[in-house]
Amino acid sequence: MEQEIWQYYQANAPGRVQVLGTDVFPSGTNGSLLAQFRINAGNLTFPLLRDCGDGNFASDTNLVKPYNQRDNYVVIDADGVIRYHADDAWDYGDRYHVNELRSAINAALADLLPVPLETRERMTLEVSPNPFTRRLGITFAIPAPGTSPARFRVFDLAGREVSCFDAPAGGSAATRIVWDARDASGAALAPGLYLLRLESSMGRLTRRIILAR
Repeated sequence: MEQEIWQYYQANAPGRVQVLGTDVFPSGTNGSLLAQFRINAGNLTFPLLRDCGDGNFASDTNLVKPYNQRDNYVVIDADGVIRYHADDAWDYGDRYHVNELRSAINAALADLLPVPLETRERMTLEVSPNPFTRRLGITFAIPAPGTSPARFRVFDLAGREVSCFDAPAGGSAATRIVWDARDASGAALAPGLYLLRLESSMGRLTRRIILAR
């Protein structure tokens, strides 16, 4: 795998692909190995929300449920959405399929919008409070909204879109709206971790949000 995935993308897409692996069990004294992995992973924190200091494996709702315990391969895009999950299609012991992995990685790379940094920094997105219980405040600004309306999309960790709604026009001024944490049918979403994405002609911004009850 090191040669077929890591070395391949180091040569063909340098700096754009990270290959990470961790033991999901709280290995070491008080989960020290998993804690060190969290540090080594830098800002790639979306798969690592568990409190690995309590050693309580059964209480973990973030690592094991989305990613499984062992022998699994997952492709996660720059917004934290799962693009490929080998456990969904293959049995234990037969989950490493390099062609499928490369296809998912290439699709994620191609989906990135080439927005200049100076433009990206002018589009803003903030959420509060976070975690939230029933209502989430969303503050955003889109200096160049373009001809198509901007949209908010909400994903669960498996990459499924659970909600979608238009962003009201606000121009370069900061605009605040309130989202009631309901899905497309109007039902209240279950507590958990979600990804809120703002999409416009300028690009997209994503924030991790936690719904508590």
